[in-house]
Amino acid sequence: MTSTTKPDARSVDLELPPVPSSAALARNAAAELDGAAHPEAVARVRVLVSEIVTAFALARDAGPITLRLEAGDGRLRGEVAGAVSNPGRLLNGWARLLVERLSDGWGETGRGTAVWFEVSRPLPATSGRRFAR
Repeated sequence: MTSTTKPDARSVDLELPPVPSSAALARNAAAELDGAAHPEAVARVRVLVSEIVTAFALARDAGPITLRLEAGDGRLRGEVAGAVSNPGRLLNGWARLLVERLSDGWGETGRGTAVWFEVSRPLPATSGRRFAR
């Protein structure tokens, strides 16, 4: 595992092995962004990276997984990349539901080897969904 965190904790780059336990490492990396955005947004990112990294790690053609997180202007953006084709298909069932509900936007990169997501605000109070650490 290789990790790079900038001194201002505004971005994290992490290379992970394709094993399910990498999800915990990804969650811990997301916690390094505490203070860079709303606490609920950081909590949502922790769930998102956990689900997406797990999907990549369990893929049949899994290889090293790269996680990149960036914080700026009150939003968090993440990208999980690996040696898989059509990574959006990896997100199914609960993983896809969580990504759709917890992110403000998500999709595949043009190269078709990564899934990106953005979280820019807390969920509305009327949704009944609140997340905390």
